[in-house]
Amino acid sequence: REESFGLHHPISVAALFQVGEMHVFMGDYAAAEPIYRKVLDRIQTIQGMEDIDKAYYVAEYGELLAYMEKPEKARTYFDQAMKIYKIIRGTHHLFNADKLDYYGTLMREANDLNTARAYQEEALQIYEKVLGDDHRMIADIRINLANTLAASGQTVLAWEQLTKGAAIHSRLINQAL
Repeated sequence: REESFGLHHPISVAALFQVGEMHVFMGDYAAAEPIYRKVLDRIQTIQGMEDIDKAYYVAEYGELLAYMEKPEKARTYFDQAMKIYKIIRGTHHLFNADKLDYYGTLMREANDLNTARAYQEEALQIYEKVLGDDHRMIADIRINLANTLAASGQTVLAWEQLTKGAAIHSRLINQAL
């Protein structure tokens, strides 16, 4: 595709990214990393700072770094992607909350518990603002946040979030019956 479209064409970049993704799916993160960096270098030349595709590629590189247990570097890319997502979608968009919760989970798995908590607390704020207090997604993020708090040894706060999340699920189940 590079021969047909050129190195910096969006189709060539997407094809290169798919090669990197195949390495990630196979668990070969070391092979994927230089490919993802090439994608980011190329995307800089063809798209502006507020482009949704760029945010996606930046976030995917952050995920790769989290899988590679490089949470400090991953956080940089997650923050850059979130900045773009917030410019494009607005600060309080459910997509942003979903991403923040997911990034929080990845950062918890990479043992960066402070960042994980910050991401998940921001996700909770967005969900509550958009959905109110009694929604399945609120319950789910509270349970995810409880897992992060428990992992950091904050069992009292973890229990509080877990019971709030479970109470929401219970109310929703009772309403459905």
